[in-house]
Amino acid sequence: MPSLDSLEAFGGAPRRLKPDNLKSAVLIDRLGQRHYQEDFFRFCRHYGMVPEAARPATPTDKGRTEREIGYVKGNGFRGRRFASLEEARAHLARWHAEVADVRRHGTTRRRPWDLFEIERKHLLPLPEDRFEIADWGRYKVRKDCHIHVGGNYYSVPFALVGRPVLVRLRPNELDVFAEGELVATHPRAEGEGHDVTDPAHYPIAKRISSQEIHRRRVQAVREAGPQSAEFLRHLRGGSWVFGDQLARMARLVEAHGPDAVERACERALYFGATDGTRPLERILAAGLHAMPLPGRSRPAARSAHDYGRPLTEYDVLLLGEEAAA
Repeated sequence: MPSLDSLEAFGGAPRRLKPDNLKSAVLIDRLGQRHYQEDFFRFCRHYGMVPEAARPATPTDKGRTEREIGYVKGNGFRGRRFASLEEARAHLARWHAEVADVRRHGTTRRRPWDLFEIERKHLLPLPEDRFEIADWGRYKVRKDCHIHVGGNYYSVPFALVGRPVLVRLRPNELDVFAEGELVATHPRAEGEGHDVTDPAHYPIAKRISSQEIHRRRVQAVREAGPQSAEFLRHLRGGSWVFGDQLARMARLVEAHGPDAVERACERALYFGATDGTRPLERILAAGLHAMPLPGRSRPAARSAHDYGRPLTEYDVLLLGEEAAA
């Protein structure tokens, strides 16, 4: 099976490539249906070659000779020692040019170089870019929109949560494919325990930080009016978890509008009902925010356990404002 170096040495690629059934090329051969290893298949497609693996236990599908490695070891390298890889490569180049390619082959009875000159014109031209060899693997997308590869976590689009994806590991980058389409590319993280995340892979509602969500909620409540801002100040000093109460108050602004929440806050502050957002929810649910406050001065603040209300408030509810006058 040709390598990248051999294709470049030949100056072209064959139109059909017939490897043996080695696992680096053929993953499954069942009932004549062959499933090729991902990187091998992409290698063939990159150079325009059609893979056509030899059938198992069928020597007639292969070439006339399979002794190239043995011939190189026995004739080119036997009895020789080299100080470096470069020295070995230089010797191998000379040996090819002076011995292997110009000898008379025992099977074809012709020199390999002469036969190659005939075959050269049938080779496909090589593309400008060299094929990049990579490692491949299948991974399942976690609930947090990440895959765990090599001890690190890489994000993928949220729509793929729970599904398997194909990952290509290159020296400096990691590519994620889903159903043949490239869906994510990340730089390789060094070491382990790192998160490599693209915020665009999260749903829109999850692309902002919790701090930004908190800031937006505070801004929405304050923009409702001064009474809302004052009520928020009481919530901050109250006994409830402020973040939860802020979220509930922001939802009230979104559901009922800033004007209604502002009037509800004014009523709650008037009666000292500032222990959480529950009084606001009741006021808005009963429509009390639309009713005017009693025409008297604001009472002194009561303790948190005093839930009493002036009786005139009930007169307003039952008989109208004139009955309470």
